[in-house]
Amino acid sequence: MCRRLSANTNIQLINGDEYNGLSILPTYTMSKNYLDKMQATLQRALQDHRRTLAIRFDLTVPVWMGQLDTALISRFFASLKAQIAADENRKARSGKRVYPCTLRHSWAREQHSSHHWHYHCVIYLNKDAYFSLGDIDADEGNMAARIKRAWASALGVDVRSVSGLVEFCAEFTLDANDPWLSLYLGNLFEAISYLAKVVTKHFGDGTKSFSSSTV
Repeated sequence: MCRRLSANTNIQLINGDEYNGLSILPTYTMSKNYLDKMQATLQRALQDHRRTLAIRFDLTVPVWMGQLDTALISRFFASLKAQIAADENRKARSGKRVYPCTLRHSWAREQHSSHHWHYHCVIYLNKDAYFSLGDIDADEGNMAARIKRAWASALGVDVRSVSGLVEFCAEFTLDANDPWLSLYLGNLFEAISYLAKVVTKHFGDGTKSFSSSTV
């Protein structure tokens, strides 16, 4: 019989170093539900784009913010999608080739000893459209800048105000034709399995602690 989280009995719990043939972090109790959703999102991302760029990053809510808004993360992804669409339009107007990019993501909201929530995120992009994260200190012109600008937009502040509030953790390249794909998938999934840990998440307060774009 599978174990379930007492604060939310819909959440099934697992431990180990592997799940569905993919590596996971062995040091945490994980939500099976969240791992399932992240694996589905990853599979859909590879169906969208046979060459996929995955970026892992964290978003911190500044201590000077007052009452928190649970729509923060929705505004963040809406801004990021809008920036990608604007970039595609600019390229089309200038006669450059446009590689359509479907943005998929998973995120987890947590709070332990910090004053406010923080978010752990992974996004998937068409690597033919966006080759890499780029210079993480840039404020414009690359994906790192778009992520920072999206968080600034969500918070309602200038992009310079989010310095130190966006941490870029890792980026991964996946190619469906690569014979080593299973190895790279394992490395990626082990890194993002951190989002599925149940410790430091708040359950039973009527708000989401996790979401993954599986459709």
